[in-house]
Amino acid sequence: AAARSDNTNEWRASRGDGIDLSPDLLAIVRDSSGFALFLREVALLRLPDIEDWITARSQRSDEERLVFNLNLTNLMTLHGLVVRPNPGSSSAAAGLLYRSRFNSAVRYSIGSMVLDLNTIEHALLRSKLSGVTFNYIGFIGRVVRPFPPTDPRSLMALDHPTPLLTFGLCAATVSSPSLFVFRDPKLVYQELEVLAAVYLGDNLRIGTLKTGSNSGSNSGSNSGSNNGQGDHEQSQSISARRTTWIPEYCFWYFRDFGSSKTEAVKTWLYLMRRSSTYQSMKSSDPGFRVKAIKTDTYSWQLRLSLMLDVSPA
Repeated sequence: AAARSDNTNEWRASRGDGIDLSPDLLAIVRDSSGFALFLREVALLRLPDIEDWITARSQRSDEERLVFNLNLTNLMTLHGLVVRPNPGSSSAAAGLLYRSRFNSAVRYSIGSMVLDLNTIEHALLRSKLSGVTFNYIGFIGRVVRPFPPTDPRSLMALDHPTPLLTFGLCAATVSSPSLFVFRDPKLVYQELEVLAAVYLGDNLRIGTLKTGSNSGSNSGSNSGSNNGQGDHEQSQSISARRTTWIPEYCFWYFRDFGSSKTEAVKTWLYLMRRSSTYQSMKSSDPGFRVKAIKTDTYSWQLRLSLMLDVSPA
């Protein structure tokens, strides 16, 4: 994959080209010898040694459990898409319904424990977070509760709230964060900060003044009669410039980042402060303040974006 860099001051993110996960491509993967080898490797997760390692709570740090669960979730998602391809509906409601069923159906055995995607995300990774916005996704988050202490699966849950994990989960759709393989627990929080800056830089946008307006083209005797229209257009342009468009994916989890959408947007702007998008926005409108907030609709179209590397610049 061709790499391109996104510099975020101290860190650099190297991205590959996106891959459209068409039914034909998924069928090729499904029938390949490489996928057969992958299935044999995945079967090793059933070994008792894996369960003993991840549930040794006194010996595992939150960072280690975070890395394990993020990588496991992304692996299961890609595996599930190969064997249970999306029917391809463009409807947002159909996409939500499909992914809800998908997340319940895709499950792995980790030693003697059985975990599906919903369980890993909501009962293990998000068990200490505020909960998602009430919609279809939010309904799932409220049904899947953290495990009681007597359940061995509770030993895999995080001890501390980690909102940034939102940007480490790849659903392999146009609107989801990129796929990144976490390797070093000591670096996971810094890597998530960079992934957040890149995702928000790509998807959170500030409304800009449209070009090509004729508001300034009239002069002479007609200028006085157009003063009211000019004032109205100027007011509209300021309003548009101060409209913040947030990705629906972030909206689902905004309560993890602030008590209100406005507070969450301020947090996201802070997270993307090192991105080139944020620097451009601040230079074009130094006095920007969060005003109107609107949401960009989530796209469930299958597409895998790759984050090849996140490393110190």
